[in-house]
Amino acid sequence: MRRTSLPVAALATMAAAALALTGCSASQDDAVASASADGPALVIISSDFVDDGALPASASTTAYDGQCDGPNTSPALAWADPPAGTVAYVLTITDTDADGFVHAIVEDVSVDLTGAGSGAWDDLGVNGTNDGGTVGYFGPCPPSGTHHYVFTIDALDTTLGLDKGFTYDEAQAAMDGHVLASASITGTVVAAG
Repeated sequence: MRRTSLPVAALATMAAAALALTGCSASQDDAVASASADGPALVIISSDFVDDGALPASASTTAYDGQCDGPNTSPALAWADPPAGTVAYVLTITDTDADGFVHAIVEDVSVDLTGAGSGAWDDLGVNGTNDGGTVGYFGPCPPSGTHHYVFTIDALDTTLGLDKGFTYDEAQAAMDGHVLASASITGTVVAAG
């Protein structure tokens, strides 16, 4: 198991590095300053990719009769600054260029966790069924063009208590009225060939 609990200073350093790599625009700088003025806001980052940057090749899965042949290793993630009253997290990965294809969803992630190392997705909490038909992480394998994969963390005021293999729709229904804050980071993958 590669769960991660990072000190706040390490998260701040990672966030600063991610912002530096993405080259914040003036509007992004204003948004960061505004969030700081209002107090901490839930944030999610990765040491494996920057927002709107390419996901590592290791994130892809082996699927679709050899269309993709990656090792299906979930990228590292780190998060910080949940709002007061957060009891648990839900993490999802969806492909916005494939009608919201669900690549992974995990519920009841402990509020004590502040991240997950590379390959640790399936150890975070209770895993649901992805749209590839398996339970747990199902890496990217776009059929054509560039696809955008949104990694979202939702801070909840309760645990969901769903059984392993639950669906995305079941989770969304259970989360209704319990989401205190959300944050996301997007990674891209260009189809092979």
